[in-house]
Amino acid sequence: MKAHVYFPADMPGVVDPAQISGAQPNYPLIVIIHGNGHDYAAYDLLLQHFARNGFITASIDVRYVNGGVESHGMAGQGRAEALFSHLTVIKAKFGANVQNNIGIMGHSRGGEAVIKAARINQQQGFPHQINVVASLAPTDRYGTETLDGAWTKPYFVLYGSRDGDVRGGPPTTAGYTVAQCGFSLYDRANGNTKSMCFLYKATHNGFITSNSDALPVESADVIDPAIQKAYTWAYMNAFFRWHLKNEPQWEGMFKGEWKPASISSTGAKSYIRYIDTTLKTVDDFEGP
Repeated sequence: MKAHVYFPADMPGVVDPAQISGAQPNYPLIVIIHGNGHDYAAYDLLLQHFARNGFITASIDVRYVNGGVESHGMAGQGRAEALFSHLTVIKAKFGANVQNNIGIMGHSRGGEAVIKAARINQQQGFPHQINVVASLAPTDRYGTETLDGAWTKPYFVLYGSRDGDVRGGPPTTAGYTVAQCGFSLYDRANGNTKSMCFLYKATHNGFITSNSDALPVESADVIDPAIQKAYTWAYMNAFFRWHLKNEPQWEGMFKGEWKPASISSTGAKSYIRYIDTTLKTVDDFEGP
């Protein structure tokens, strides 16, 4: 039960939740689930960015010790279920200052775990109002999870074309017939607004840390991780502000209508897919 937690404050150095900024009576919550081989502390700059934008936000530790050896992370189910214990602690610490208005973001295997968390929260009748879900360079390996039906939520995926970890190759897990990557998670999501940003020459880890996963043949042909981080900061923040703060001015970013200066100035190429709830399928060409 370890996490890094940031929140809006009126002065530097504040660490007590009782000293949260009084600018608002309460604040929405964002929780991040890290990936395999990643560290929950690697998301601090993103947490700070969220806090400056009016969110209570946490990155939770989903590593575990097995036989005295620390693992890099749980499977999808364990990551999802760990989230609920952390939500209970965060709500207790912040009391009336935290809204039951929650966004969850996962990276890599965490990007798949957040789909499971949305389903488990609804099916088991938990009291957590998970209202929006985002996946960063997600895997798709734990049972073809689908953000659909009673637990459908607005959904966003950010994925790179030079991902050296989740490459979108032929399926390697039993029961899958499609490439296991951010595209497959996005395609299965249904019943709510969804958007995906595909960033050309972006790697798996560069969205948070460095381009350490770049394949040798591509190492000289990937974009600077500083550009990838700018995309993470811009799109994830705008997505949560749009849905958790009811700020519709950000919607155009997810329809591909415009980009903020922080990323348009980089010259990086990105491609947007968007579907809203007014979609009507004439023929999906999937029948006999």
